[in-house]
Amino acid sequence: MGPFKKGLFRLAVKAGVPVVPIVIRGSHHVLDNIRKYCRPGRIEVELLDPISTEGYSEENLDELVENVRNIMLDAYGDGSPRGTGVEIFMSPYGNG
Repeated sequence: MGPFKKGLFRLAVKAGVPVVPIVIRGSHHVLDNIRKYCRPGRIEVELLDPISTEGYSEENLDELVENVRNIMLDAYGDGSPRGTGVEIFMSPYGNG
């Protein structure tokens, strides 16, 4: 997972709304970014608990970004589907 851009976090802080991290597992087995091809398989999407932006401002925005990123990395694990998320794609050609 690469570094996060701050725009979304800046908007959430200004609006006073929480950030809801979303973790997607298994997409690297299904999506071929080079050939723009999607092959049969399973991916999972997990919505993590909302993270309050209360107490954050432009001065400590980096702290919020890092906090959210670390929470997502912990939840992501090795990126393999674990059966804890919501299955959003299942191939009609097999069990993925």
